[in-house]
Amino acid sequence: MPSRYGGEEFAVILPQTGPLRADLAETANGALATAERIRRAVAEVELPLPLTSDGLPAHITASVGVATLPAHAVDADDLVNKADRALYTAKQRGKDRVEVYVAG
Repeated sequence: MPSRYGGEEFAVILPQTGPLRADLAETANGALATAERIRRAVAEVELPLPLTSDGLPAHITASVGVATLPAHAVDADDLVNKADRALYTAKQRGKDRVEVYVAG
């Protein structure tokens, strides 16, 4: 269930996607794998017109923060807060990436 969350931000609620695991193969139906699929899909968008001043095609990227209940958060507000922290970590680490919330 995607929805606009802020100016340039969207939230995607993924019920019953399963817990996050260290082994990506085990997360095929999980939030982390879905977040990475969304990030890749955004990166693959071909804009119909060049949007840069030098006439080259513009590229869209997505930074994604992932948090899950109950592994990272105790309620909906906490979940949004933790996902937001993970999002800002993704932005700080170079953008166009997926980061999972880590306490601390």
